[in-house]
Amino acid sequence: MLFNGFLEEHRTMQELKSPRATGKADRINSGKFTEVSAKIELGRLITSLLATTKYKALSYMIIRRCLTRQPCIAHIKDRRFGRQRSGFGTGHRTPFLSAFLPFSDLAGAGAIIERKKGKFMNSLIHLRKTAPLLATIPLLLTCMIIRSAPNAFGVLPAPDGGYPGENTAEGHDSLLSLTTGSFNTAVGWVSLRSNTTGALNTAVGAGTLLANTADQNTAIGAGTLLANTMGHHNTATGVLALYTNTSGNYNTANGDQALFFNATGSDNTAIGLKALYNNTSGVSNVAIGESALQGNTAGSLNCAIGNGALDNNTIGNSNIGVGFQAGFNQIGGSNNIYIGNFVGGVANEKDSCYIAGIFNQTAANGAPVVINSDNKLGTATSSKRFKDNIKPMDKASKALFALKPVSFRYKKQIDPAGAMQLGLVAEDVEKVNPDLVVRDKEGKPYTVRYDQVNAMLLNEFLKEHKAFVEQQQQVREQRAMIAQQQKQIETLAAGLQKISARLEVSKTASQTALNDR
Repeated sequence: MLFNGFLEEHRTMQELKSPRATGKADRINSGKFTEVSAKIELGRLITSLLATTKYKALSYMIIRRCLTRQPCIAHIKDRRFGRQRSGFGTGHRTPFLSAFLPFSDLAGAGAIIERKKGKFMNSLIHLRKTAPLLATIPLLLTCMIIRSAPNAFGVLPAPDGGYPGENTAEGHDSLLSLTTGSFNTAVGWVSLRSNTTGALNTAVGAGTLLANTADQNTAIGAGTLLANTMGHHNTATGVLALYTNTSGNYNTANGDQALFFNATGSDNTAIGLKALYNNTSGVSNVAIGESALQGNTAGSLNCAIGNGALDNNTIGNSNIGVGFQAGFNQIGGSNNIYIGNFVGGVANEKDSCYIAGIFNQTAANGAPVVINSDNKLGTATSSKRFKDNIKPMDKASKALFALKPVSFRYKKQIDPAGAMQLGLVAEDVEKVNPDLVVRDKEGKPYTVRYDQVNAMLLNEFLKEHKAFVEQQQQVREQRAMIAQQQKQIETLAAGLQKISARLEVSKTASQTALNDR
């Protein structure tokens, strides 16, 4: 009877909260369960329970539940048996038991006390059979009365904004058109005003998600995602972020006016004031920094990191800019890389790479960097640990003598200055030795492997040097032979002179004899 009487009193007090309950106010004020008497009864029972050591745990639990106003659930899980247990064994969740401390918690506390003694009696039966525990029921009722009293503990007026479907709305016309949508939160003037069936949306700020009808969008800041209608899984934080987005999905805008003009673009990430500001239909762009990719409209797959990075790009795709105003000259080119502050590049170029901080820098004892057609950077190694089939080059370098060195100038788009260049033509070199050219991704000759040409030159030089050394040896030998022959000639000449002198003397003597006759 006491329980039924309290339920009736509780229902009366609930009616008092409605505008139609003005006639019942006097009844409540004159009832025996007033706030003052409830507080007095609470003090008496708490003092009585605390004096009994056996029930201290139970009293502490009730005091904590009442004074902290923790919401309770009628069904609790009995940790001993791993099953659901309901108040008084009824298994019925009434609004009364859902809103206040349930008797099942009281039974659970009794079970805790008994477990300390090693007993495992059913807690509900124990509640009914244990007289001291029954004495706590008035305390429980007192706590409930205090919790439900109009001016007890809570803020005034009581929190509102909760609506069916786990929706929350605060602000003029927020969630005005909602029908079956659920788990939406709208806080601010006309936030989520047009949403009907959309779910799991969060709009905080005036005009946020005003036209939205889709699911799972988050807008924080005045005017964020204001025009969004069908776009889903968007996140906008900052005033007017993703302001004109209509059907773009999976976008993230963090910063005032980030992705401001985006309409149908998806999978974009913009962090910073006016990042990707003019983007309308570009997809999969990343802009981090104030005004990064600000001018982009339809370009996709671009990545800009740094204030003003790629800020003039409009329709270019797959560009990368890292640094303050990196790639600021880029407009419509694609597949370019700009690394470093103020590395501007050339407008509308493609497949170009700029890296600051390298030119005019010297590194001693390093290795040249090479790149292959797959854009892999690396260095060429010469260790035998990485080589097979090592053998002398021999006659392979003879191909050098068929090469035709030329002078030339690069086209203006490559070298606007048109400086004189010396080198080889890859197509001509391919005809002599296909292994001496580097090919592009299409298999066409792209450049000459000048490092291989240098190795061949070294081989030919060594061969010529060897031949020269051999020739010098032969010359030395020939000179020695000539010197020896010269000596022999000189010796023979001296002997001939002697013989000639003797003959002259003999001839003179013969002439004299003839004259004497």
